[in-house]
Amino acid sequence: MVIRAGIEFSNDQLNERGWFVDTDAVEDAVAECAAFLGSDKWTSLFDFRPTFELVSKWSFDKLNADIVQLRYIELENKTIGVRTRYTVQK
Repeated sequence: MVIRAGIEFSNDQLNERGWFVDTDAVEDAVAECAAFLGSDKWTSLFDFRPTFELVSKWSFDKLNADIVQLRYIELENKTIGVRTRYTVQK
C-alpha cells in the first residue's frame, strides 16, 4: 500500500527559506496512517464497509487535521495496480 498526499500552496505562502510545509511532519503523519492501514485486514479495522474509495476518504479526513492545505489523498494497491484518489472540492 502506498499513500500519496497532495498539498496546494501559492507563491505568497512561501517563507523566506522557500518553505511552506514541514515535510518531516507530513512524512510522519502519512507513515502513521499507512502503518494503521497495513496493521490488519481493513474489515477488522473499520466499522464501515472498507471499500478503496471509503478508506481513501477516511485517510483524507484523518490526515487533513495534520497537513496544512491538504488537497488529495491517493491510495495505491501495488499488488493489483489500482490507484484511488480522494480530492477535496474547493
